[in-house]
Amino acid sequence: MPKATTADHMMHVVALGPFYGALDTSMEESAAQDFIGVFGDAMAGRLEAAGVSIVDGGDSPNIELSVRHIMVGFDAASWIGEVAYDATVTEHGEVVCTESIRDRARAMNWAGADSGQKALNEAFTNAINKFDLNRCLGHLGNTSP
Repeated sequence: MPKATTADHMMHVVALGPFYGALDTSMEESAAQDFIGVFGDAMAGRLEAAGVSIVDGGDSPNIELSVRHIMVGFDAASWIGEVAYDATVTEHGEVVCTESIRDRARAMNWAGADSGQKALNEAFTNAINKFDLNRCLGHLGNTSP
């Protein structure tokens, strides 16, 4: 049996609506942590693909991601996925760049097509790609230690 994903979890919340509150939600916190981990992994992959080295600790610049919201909804005949986050780049403890990023995607509701998950995945991918690496990383080196 495949491992449940955060998108699967969110689909259960949407599908069950008010009945979801009566269910055991002990997996909810774990699913949220999984999604935050996926967010960090996706951004690290994007940075590495652009030639940025990822290191732990030290006095290197830092990118902090703050997830504002993740939403899957249904509107008429389509699913809507929305992802919003803030990215803050710091160097020597000083903020050098901040971006607020949001993306929304829509997928037609085809039976058996996992349309809600597709909409959420597309919004997530687009939101990660909207982070302006050149603008934010171009400010590095303008602060003093």
